[in-house]
Amino acid sequence: MFPDLCLGRPLPVQDAIDPQESGNGYALRMVVANHLEFFDLTRALCTIGHRYLPFSTSATLAYWFGADPVAVARSFPRPHKAHGHLATLLMGAEFNRPYHIRVSRPQLCGLCLREKALARVSWDVSLVTCCPKHRVRLVDRCPSCNRVLCWRRPGVVTCLCGQDLRHVSSVRATSDEVWLSDRIEGLLFGDARVHAGNIDAARRLLAPLSLDALLRVVRTLGIAPGRGGPENAPGRLTRLLTSEEATVVVTRAFSRLRLMLARGHLPSGAAPIPMGEVRSLCEEQFGAQAEVLHMLLNRIACAEHKQRMPELRSRQLLLFTEEP
Repeated sequence: MFPDLCLGRPLPVQDAIDPQESGNGYALRMVVANHLEFFDLTRALCTIGHRYLPFSTSATLAYWFGADPVAVARSFPRPHKAHGHLATLLMGAEFNRPYHIRVSRPQLCGLCLREKALARVSWDVSLVTCCPKHRVRLVDRCPSCNRVLCWRRPGVVTCLCGQDLRHVSSVRATSDEVWLSDRIEGLLFGDARVHAGNIDAARRLLAPLSLDALLRVVRTLGIAPGRGGPENAPGRLTRLLTSEEATVVVTRAFSRLRLMLARGHLPSGAAPIPMGEVRSLCEEQFGAQAEVLHMLLNRIACAEHKQRMPELRSRQLLLFTEEP
């Protein structure tokens, strides 16, 4: 199919990548336009069994499909080492926890696909749980065969079973999901402005945070299960969330944050938040953002851990002491 596997030659149908299009979504869209299949790309560029294309393939894809190589590279998650640990770059934004990026588990909005058959790069961020434009939740499973969606399928709008994904059911998202997904999209595409409308105390606290800090705070507050839920375990804390699980995490995070702001404490019996991530957040932030994080996380930690570890103190932040 591709005579020279090192470079090959440009394919007949070419098009630029959309500024908000996912890299793997672009590859799927263009390979179908050239009457090929996704496994033709994986066979030529990595292995035939790959369910997605890694960042290393972006330059070749740009050459084959006639796109700007810089634009294509920005739309692919790029793993790299930062501060001694693995991080991910996407659209120029750094994510210090790779599990915030859905590399091989795409999700979609059927209403967006009806308007334009392309996958948005913001859907690759795990805590983007809904479409801010249509205010409906994203899905990561086919409603017909219940198969988990992957990039290795017949087309952007088609499941492996043949189901047209433009007609998936649309579940209405909550206002918190819409606000958070809209905020993440804005930060991902370089818009740091905070819109004044429909912003309460909880959102006002989260709004000044950077994209990475925002995702980590929301996940930290929401990942611990409620009363009667399963105990936290290392594998559970760092796994990639499904669309349904991410929705639960976002809802729980805002609920806990509002309870803390209104009452100064959380319900007894709630599972403790992962304190290792709390410490990392506080140690890595500087300036005004650090002050917001220190205040917020200190109060949450006090509320959840005041009986467990009342004497433990941090050099920068009193994480576990009771407030006077």
